[in-house]
Amino acid sequence: MDFKEGSAKMKKRILVVHASAGAGHRKAAESIHKAFETLSHTECSVELVNVLDLTNAFFKWSYEQSYLWMITRATWLWGFGYYWFDTPWMRLPVSILRRVLNRLNSGSFTRYLEREKYDVIISTHFLATEIMDDLKRRKRIHAQLITVVTDLGAHAFWILPNVDYYIAGVEATRRDLEKRGIKKEKIKVLGIPIRESFARGKDLGKLGERMGLKEGVFTILLIGGGFGVGPIVQITEQLSSLPIQLLVVCGKNETLYQELVQKSLSAAVMLKPFGYVDNIDELMTVSDCVITKSGGLTVSEALASHLPLVVIDPIPGQERKNCEVVVGGGAGVEAKNPQAVRMTVQDFIQHPEKLQKMREKAKELARPSAARDIAELAVHLAMSSSDVMSRGS
Repeated sequence: MDFKEGSAKMKKRILVVHASAGAGHRKAAESIHKAFETLSHTECSVELVNVLDLTNAFFKWSYEQSYLWMITRATWLWGFGYYWFDTPWMRLPVSILRRVLNRLNSGSFTRYLEREKYDVIISTHFLATEIMDDLKRRKRIHAQLITVVTDLGAHAFWILPNVDYYIAGVEATRRDLEKRGIKKEKIKVLGIPIRESFARGKDLGKLGERMGLKEGVFTILLIGGGFGVGPIVQITEQLSSLPIQLLVVCGKNETLYQELVQKSLSAAVMLKPFGYVDNIDELMTVSDCVITKSGGLTVSEALASHLPLVVIDPIPGQERKNCEVVVGGGAGVEAKNPQAVRMTVQDFIQHPEKLQKMREKAKELARPSAARDIAELAVHLAMSSSDVMSRGS
């Protein structure tokens, strides 16, 4: 997007950059980019870029595919790498190796940044931040760099000396960043950015009627992520004897969707399977709790909806950390297996006061306006920066 009003000479330039390795980083960047449209400022132009689009073809393919393979087929390997590369003795050699690899593969992105001379850059993925941190260190770009940590726990990959501001999801994230040496004044607890629709009020009655739901029946949202992974069928079977309405989001897993469409359950449960959806905010609004993996964006969306979480099968690494923050904050529980999910739901139905308490805790952790707040910070930094500093002239 580009706000065309005003003098092009005076216009400040902002870049929002992500990497297409996992949907969460992209969605966070898109939410921030969209939030600029809600601001009254017209002095800034704002662009959205996928850093991997400006690397060589093999690097982009291997980066995306290796991530997807590990989180769907080799979570043990992902977890091992996550914790191993976060150990103090590995940080220096790994950072040097990554810097060399990034320089070899990101020439187009480097030339793009040097040519465009942005005033402020917002990054939602550590790969982009690593490249830009190196360029700032060598004084080849002069933009102020905002890094948005898209999980509730930090990792060594995010910690870089030339980042001007870190955006943390919750206070626990801030404490984690401080323990890793980031100065308090460089951290702003604004939240993980999600779509603006989560900050808007909705008519619960009308939504439920439109979806064909019965009023007063306990409603569960079961999310398998964008790829419909996890023990979704087993959880559905475990819940089939309970008097509930079960909304299941299968994502792009057409096989799972068809299996659930044809599945015969007891008369006690109303099952409504969905494929890939873009109204997750509405599905969360009509639900009493959500059963899901603990990706950063999904957790933030649930918190913004004041929706208690039942976290199932978090992968080692960032999902495990997200789960610990949610459970530790009283906004959810972890269920080790489908049987534990059923027992948890039964407990919720029998003790609604527990559910209400979790709703209140979720509300305390929620920051539904994160995208707009980050956009406002970027505009403030852009407008207060001098042309000499921001453009290196």
